[in-house]
Amino acid sequence: MEWKNVCFLHKIDYENKCITISGNTYELTTVDFPTIDPEHPYDLTEEEQHVLDGLVNAFVESDRLHRHMKFYMPAAVSISALIKIYYSMHVSL
Repeated sequence: MEWKNVCFLHKIDYENKCITISGNTYELTTVDFPTIDPEHPYDLTEEEQHVLDGLVNAFVESDRLHRHMKFYMPAAVSISALIKIYYSMHVSL
């Protein structure tokens, strides 16, 4: 599955409080999403980016986690593959 297929934030019609997906329009009970910028719905707030950067850094720098990953995960899955998955989720649409 590609992440592009599950991104719907740009389809929200804030003025009419609805979202259109695959040609079907659905009414939304609220469009009060304080951390979403309708002009740039996939951009993170500064605070969100800070938290995510900290989590990524903790993940990348953790020797203990690396040892667990080597033990539990198949050799084909590497830390760099997981990081690529993280960055693929932040592709501009």
